Amino acid sequence: MPFFDNERTAWRVFHPPLVHLPIGAIVIATILDTISVVIGDRQSLAGEMFRAATFTLAVGTGGLPFAVVSGLLDRARLTTLGALQSRAVNAHAVVVVAMVPVSIAATVLRFARYHNATHTPAAAFVLTLAILTIALAGGRLGGRIRHGRQEYSAMPVVAGRE
Repeated sequence: MPFFDNERTAWRVFHPPLVHLPIGAIVIATILDTISVVIGDRQSLAGEMFRAATFTLAVGTGGLPFAVVSGLLDRARLTTLGALQSRAVNAHAVVVVAMVPVSIAATVLRFARYHNATHTPAAAFVLTLAILTIALAGGRLGGRIRHGRQEYSAMPVVAGRE
């Protein structure tokens, strides 16, 4: 069953567009950290990759409050208490809200403890991978809510056009 009951409602959600910044940032930070870990501290490029990942993660973390608040507002406007969609939205919310403290902790750790690192430290890399895992799980749940059976369709699901 699609989350949206008509075409007008489908285009009035704010959460989906606002999650792109945090998700994009964590994907880019993971790529940069992976490059830093692979080339190690023997190369100055490793330190630059770590710093780039740190700032990218900070920007993504800064976008998380907007994604969370818009998700909660959309949830309040568009779900019915006790409905199947409401349970799915709640599961999505629990998963992605867990990303906020982990992202904040990872960002603070990078700036406070590893500001002069010559490559991505193991603890920072583990936290980056944890954030990516949470984002992927939350994105999977969110995609199912937004698009129903057509999880990755570019068009919204409209009742009667599934």
